[in-house]
Amino acid sequence: MRTRFFSTGLILTLLVGLLAAAPAAAQEPDASVEVVDNDFSPNDVTIDVGGTVEWEWTGNNPHTVTSNDDAWEASPVQMSGTFEVTFTEPGTYDYFCSIHSGQVGSVTVRGDEGPVGPVDPENVSGDDPVETALSYSATLPDGSSANAIIGTSGTFPDSLASGSLQGFLDAPLLLTPTDDLDDRVEAELQRLQVTDVTILGGVDAVSQAVEDELAALVSQVTRLEGPTRIETALDIATQLNTSQPVDTVILARAFGADTGGGPEGSDAFADALGGGAVAAQNEIPVLLTRTDVLEPGVSAWLTDNQVQTVIIAGGTAAISDGVASGITDLGITVERRGGSNRVSTAIRLALGGAEPLLEPLADVTQPATVVQGEGELAWASGFAAAQTSPGGILLATGDIMPADTLNSVFATGAVRCGATLSDELCGQAQAAASVDGKVPAQYIAVMDSDQETPPNDTGASGTAAIYAAGPEGLCFTVQTFELSGPITVSHIHDGDFGVAGPPTITFTTAAAELAPGTRTGCVNGIPQEPLAAFTADPAAHYVNIHTDANPGGEIRGQVFEPEGLLVAGLNGDNEVPEPGDPDAEGVAVVWDTGVADELCYVVDQGGLTPAASMAHIHRGAAGENGDVVVPLDLGAGGNLFAHCDRGLDTALVEEILTTSSEFYVNVHNEPFPAGAIRGQLAEESRD
Repeated sequence: MRTRFFSTGLILTLLVGLLAAAPAAAQEPDASVEVVDNDFSPNDVTIDVGGTVEWEWTGNNPHTVTSNDDAWEASPVQMSGTFEVTFTEPGTYDYFCSIHSGQVGSVTVRGDEGPVGPVDPENVSGDDPVETALSYSATLPDGSSANAIIGTSGTFPDSLASGSLQGFLDAPLLLTPTDDLDDRVEAELQRLQVTDVTILGGVDAVSQAVEDELAALVSQVTRLEGPTRIETALDIATQLNTSQPVDTVILARAFGADTGGGPEGSDAFADALGGGAVAAQNEIPVLLTRTDVLEPGVSAWLTDNQVQTVIIAGGTAAISDGVASGITDLGITVERRGGSNRVSTAIRLALGGAEPLLEPLADVTQPATVVQGEGELAWASGFAAAQTSPGGILLATGDIMPADTLNSVFATGAVRCGATLSDELCGQAQAAASVDGKVPAQYIAVMDSDQETPPNDTGASGTAAIYAAGPEGLCFTVQTFELSGPITVSHIHDGDFGVAGPPTITFTTAAAELAPGTRTGCVNGIPQEPLAAFTADPAAHYVNIHTDANPGGEIRGQVFEPEGLLVAGLNGDNEVPEPGDPDAEGVAVVWDTGVADELCYVVDQGGLTPAASMAHIHRGAAGENGDVVVPLDLGAGGNLFAHCDRGLDTALVEEILTTSSEFYVNVHNEPFPAGAIRGQLAEESRD
């Protein structure tokens, strides 16, 4: 996971002796990379042999440009200036900042034989599985792979378990039509100088004629096969186990839902997308079974090979609890890594997570690869990415970058885009990766219906947390409370408090639902003029949420850079002299917005029943009752409400913010008119 740390004093001391050591420029750079705070921008560049890459420090923190490859010496620790490297050999060179974990990039150097770097996603349609798979092997340098794996481009079943073999053999997965060896695949085998090929599936998948063509090109051809995809996966597992006995396997679904005789849907391979990359990283076999039946051959293989742990890829809709129980009955430990959908399953496989606590199976020091997880040909990209995705695979779905995927990218801090991922989705992922997950939102808007011009009577409210995301992006999380209907569009508008202004940045069009009423997303490629205007003076902008019932805006809130944060934990035991509601536990958050006569707040009543009839900030220390100093607006009366009060006494606002422990929040309802839940305000650190 992302870890950001450094000692400023030590770094500045090192700078005195090391800045002069930066190598002199050998020529005009062919590619430029900005070393911004905790990111390289762009992360990945492609040049020709003999080209030079220049890194320029433009952020406020010290960084290095370091590679484990002999192609360059590490840059000194720098906070400014430039660093250059000239590359004389083709290949892909990964590099990183030695101070900030997760700050990574790569340089791909094209040789005289043509491009060996990543295929531009714009040039990979996703309609041709052969081309899609080649886009990943193209990142490998000339002559770098003695092994290759060949599957059919016509369908996915025999490639379902290919990830473990890619890791074991350190071999790319290439795809070709059943009856003819594609010329592009032949050229790739020659470029990589492959000597050994492993075919996946029987002659109905990859014909004998193709095997004969391969035998004329390489020294050895091996075929791993079975009557069905299940037996092919077992043959692959046996190959791995013969060379290095394994005690852990991944178990994925073999078949998708019944499609009534039509082609199988993507659910048949969805869980294997994430499973393949971690199988490659850990060199553990992937086995397949039906959703509700533990295949006898799989059961026998687990027993015969003394497997100790089976990692189930997917939820119970993919692999049933009955199958899991059958494995447990064999004396084998079962670890389920699955969620409610393919997106959460990929995350659990790569990054682990809580409830239950699971360690990552991916190398979290490496960037995750985001691939398209929907569509009948999505398997070609997901399976072929396994070898080059030690950081694991995360999924997009159609034209949406899911909220769970974005949140995972926020946490890991580095990402690469699969070959067929659209520019828009790739931009969102890259923007999310550039957000420092340990830093709170730089900008907040607390929205309510009273701030609309003119105000409306819906009583709806909400919050927007906005994060800077690289030089052209913003990420955001929007929560809405008691909104009249779905959000139609949201904007950042240019306009002071109480003044209607034009929209300048649209930011919820690409949002995905994280939870009911909560949407998160990223926007990249924002034009420089409105983005610069927003970051230069955020207080001169507001967030507006539009709905069908209120097309001009239902809730609105002025943007502020939070200067302080007060939090009160609310419960019935805090009430005096009599206890309040014993079953409700809420929280109140109050922001220092930097406006002298304003307080903005959000209150969660914690399931108070019936809902609050009044809420206030009172003057008074813990255990004491005091006078109301600020009535809190209940909005539409839901469990959560947000509001901004402007025009308050400035001395009172200052007193609340600077002596918060002398004030408390009290929420009242009908059964507890003197107070149902209460909590003392306290300053919360924003480090």
